[in-house]
Amino acid sequence: MLYDLSKMDSQNSSEEKGKADSFLVPIPDKKLVCVEYPGKVVNVDRALETLGGEETITQVSRGTNQRLPLHFRPDNIYCKPVFGNKYSTTNMLLKVSKKKVGSTSAAESQPQEPSTSTAEDDEYSCEIVGTVDSTFKFEGMCDYQYLPMHRTADGAYRTAIDELVPDRPEDLSFLEKESQGLFMVPSNFSRTDSPSNYIYQTAKDGHDPLLDENLIGKRRKKRPGNAYIVPFDIETIPKDPQEEAMDNCMRNNLTEEVELLRKLFKERPIYTRMSLAVESQITWYLLKLLLPAVAYHFISGPWRTTWCRLGFDPRTDNSSRLYQVVDFRMRKNVLSKAKEVMRPLQPRGLFNVPAKQIRRDKKAAMVTTDAGDSMDSVLPSTNSAKNDHTEANYILKEGLLPAYYQICYQFCDLRVESVQAIITKARVGAECDPRHGWFAPDLCQMLRDEISRVVERTVIKILQENKGKEPDEGGMSEQEREEAEDDGEEDDDELSDEMDSDNGEMELLEYLEPVGT
Repeated sequence: MLYDLSKMDSQNSSEEKGKADSFLVPIPDKKLVCVEYPGKVVNVDRALETLGGEETITQVSRGTNQRLPLHFRPDNIYCKPVFGNKYSTTNMLLKVSKKKVGSTSAAESQPQEPSTSTAEDDEYSCEIVGTVDSTFKFEGMCDYQYLPMHRTADGAYRTAIDELVPDRPEDLSFLEKESQGLFMVPSNFSRTDSPSNYIYQTAKDGHDPLLDENLIGKRRKKRPGNAYIVPFDIETIPKDPQEEAMDNCMRNNLTEEVELLRKLFKERPIYTRMSLAVESQITWYLLKLLLPAVAYHFISGPWRTTWCRLGFDPRTDNSSRLYQVVDFRMRKNVLSKAKEVMRPLQPRGLFNVPAKQIRRDKKAAMVTTDAGDSMDSVLPSTNSAKNDHTEANYILKEGLLPAYYQICYQFCDLRVESVQAIITKARVGAECDPRHGWFAPDLCQMLRDEISRVVERTVIKILQENKGKEPDEGGMSEQEREEAEDDGEEDDDELSDEMDSDNGEMELLEYLEPVGT
């Protein structure tokens, strides 16, 4: 590989100017990675140890969107790292050597005399070692550090890591020792590692947020909105929308969209948010404004996470059993194969890495709901902003992979003959159960087993088509299938317990506010 150096101006005399000719310099094919270490490196080996070693640097540099961690105290497991971001660069690594004039071996054997040479007389040689195509820069701040320490009688502090982290197998004698505390700290204290300006405001009603009962909650406090959020055991189903919800739609010329949703809910009284977005082709942004005007939201029971038509009570009409929800999670045997053909999701381990600060080059559109304000200038139209929604987000078909590893299906959207046969043969109860609806308790587990088989067949078929092979009739052995189904049943039970413990609030919209029962 050759690089053409053009003529350059020099600071020599005017006679030397213009004599510089272009010349070719060979550039090695060696690719290098640069790490801008945030400190003075005295020991290279110790510096590499803080970066996780050459193996970690190589693994992160080959990744697409990974961040390089730097632990200033790698021996301390409680030390929070600082993260470096990867940037593409077009740099070269140069090796510059300096040789003084007259510093030969013969001259060294003679008695030394005072040198009269100057820096201008020294000779320099330059060599290109390789190209640097990526650079890691540590531009963020380190997370808050909270280390296990004990305060001694003289006021000094000593580390308690030896008491918390065992360095050898322990017997049961440690149970008799005095408790040193659990010292369980979160993986991250801060969500981002870059500072941002935050405009603090006092509450208008004078309420102190520190006195709130939900000060430390499992999720963010729900924002006030105009939708009805109802649990399964509510006494009366909402029949009419709130006035603010209709005012928002009328004020922003959304009459046609409202009529479209009413028509869809007349044909089918219950939808998931994803299925409604695909059927209506309305953006998420507008659905947040339109849904409170035509439907209410279930947060628990057999129709959890769904939107139901105002005035329709599925608990009293057994025809609504086809709109019940089954939650499905890919099992281990299918998940290992599905990762090769499905779009990659963020690994769970990356959630321990703080996110980079988002650059806000454009101001976000602020939507207000106060009377008199117009949102025509900030509302995207249904034609200008198309949804990235497909049938795979809510429909199960032969040959169609689910869009996510964990997904909620309505019974009517399970469009596979074997699955519908199970639903058709299932016994229908006389009353609606708060958890299982109109069907027997074992139906959801039977559906998960059959859905898992359908997804497995689809994954194997796609993998073999990609490899140009004929489909394998065998697939898995009967023993492997039984073991996988046992593992899947445990995962399904955990998923159901999670849904029940959270009152089915899996995809609850942030702007919704619950109403009293």
